[in-house]
Order: sequence, then C-alpha cells, then structure tokens
Amino acid sequence: MRNVSRASAALILGLAILASSPAAAGDAKECVRIGVGKKGQKLVNTCNRKIEVIWCHDVEGKPYRRGVCGRDGKYFQKHHVLKPGGSYQNPYSLPSGGTIHFGACTGGYYTTKQVGNSGKYGCKERSG
Repeated sequence: MRNVSRASAALILGLAILASSPAAAGDAKECVRIGVGKKGQKLVNTCNRKIEVIWCHDVEGKPYRRGVCGRDGKYFQKHHVLKPGGSYQNPYSLPSGGTIHFGACTGGYYTTKQVGNSGKYGCKERSG
C-alpha cells in the first residue's frame, strides 16, 4: 500500500509539473535574462531549448530609433533566435540605460506572434 501511494504521488507531481511547464505551452519568457554586454545590454537564454525572443526598448535618438516600442504599427521591433545557453547583444537594439520589453517562445524564427500594439504576444504551435 505504501509503495502505491508513493507511486501515485510521484505520478501526480510529474503530471502537475508537465501541465504547468511553459515549454508545454510554448511560452519561454522565463528563459530570458537581460544582462550587461560590452556595449549595451544583452539577451541570455537560460534554458536548454532553442527560443525566439522579440523585443523593443524605450531609448530615443537616431541610432536607436529602429528598436523603439510601438514604432510603425507594431510593438516589438526586433527578434532573434537563441540557442540553449546562447546570448545576443547589440548596442543599438539593446542600448544601455534603456528598458527592454520582451517576449519569447520555444522554437526557431517566427514562433512568436504579436497581438495588437500593446506588448502582448502568443506562441505559434509548430507541427512536426
């Protein structure tokens, strides 16, 4: 009886973890850490799966204008795929001193989909 109870508890715990796992849903925002790069900020993938990150920032000025949130009818302006443990940095799209707004989904390019112009996004289901 005791072994059955432990087995049942382990099964229930495993199913609960799987059901609540962002990987199962496709969202990978918890995998992204914003760090300090050599000339600006950087995005770091802290998970063991490939993710696509979309982002924008709030720094005004000519060299940064292509990354400003809400520009040209879309909120997020940039995207990049990060391998497990990988990072990306760019002084213009991830400038020092700015706030980086981002979303992320499990998978390669075009797994994220912006929803409106307010910073909401969804993750596309990938077949195969």
